[in-house]
Amino acid sequence: MLLAAGILVIGFMLIAGSLPVGIKLTAMGTERTIGAVAADEAFAKVRLFGLRNPTPADPWPADPNVHCVDYAGVSQLILTPNSDEYSYPSTDVRPDTKKYYWAAMCKYNLFDLGLDTFQVTVFVSRDTGLNTRYPYPSWNPLNTNPLLLARYPRPVQVPVDAMGATGMVDTIQVVATPLSDSQEMARLITDESVLLDDRTGQIMRVLKRGVNNPISGIYDPTIIRLENKLFDAGFGPRHVWVIPPAKGSGRYPGVGVYQRTIKFK
Repeated sequence: MLLAAGILVIGFMLIAGSLPVGIKLTAMGTERTIGAVAADEAFAKVRLFGLRNPTPADPWPADPNVHCVDYAGVSQLILTPNSDEYSYPSTDVRPDTKKYYWAAMCKYNLFDLGLDTFQVTVFVSRDTGLNTRYPYPSWNPLNTNPLLLARYPRPVQVPVDAMGATGMVDTIQVVATPLSDSQEMARLITDESVLLDDRTGQIMRVLKRGVNNPISGIYDPTIIRLENKLFDAGFGPRHVWVIPPAKGSGRYPGVGVYQRTIKFK
């Protein structure tokens, strides 16, 4: 009798221990499915809205032939960073029921010269609350505050370099800018973040933010360890794009990052 009771208790303990894991895995699977569907809708909208030709009067300084450009700044429609066009589902429902949002980055496909194709990268994110706000970059170079606050998650630029290394590396360091220090910028990246290389268009997943400096051996919160050697140090210091956590939060809001090559007619 006692043996049977003991087995029953152990069984309940196993169920209690595995249930939270099962719930989390189910939630992750559901979000990945939603992310893929939201990305498909985003790519369709990018094709539908089209891409206007950059002009010298544009406030964003990046060259779309070399760097990634936020689609909100180069679409043929006027899409502000808070536009409802970025929400999913896009059907006309109550705003408080929309939990997912997308943002797209465009980069001229240098491997397809003459065909006018663009590499389009879509970030799909979850909104963690109606009262949350997310940092996003100012497109005005005269703005003394480079990070404003948006209602929805948006990709932001973080300056990085390879700390003097050469070739393909898996360790990069966030560096300071004239308007912000390196630790402030590093807080825009979390252990689960997915980065987009502004120069090469490479997608990189963060393994750990804050590791020991490979030269001094001292812990440095500005050093980022990537899952694989995907950062090409040969292009020198540059920016990576990332969806930052909400203001006052350390949780990565990203659901997935998707990439396609699109030809704009």
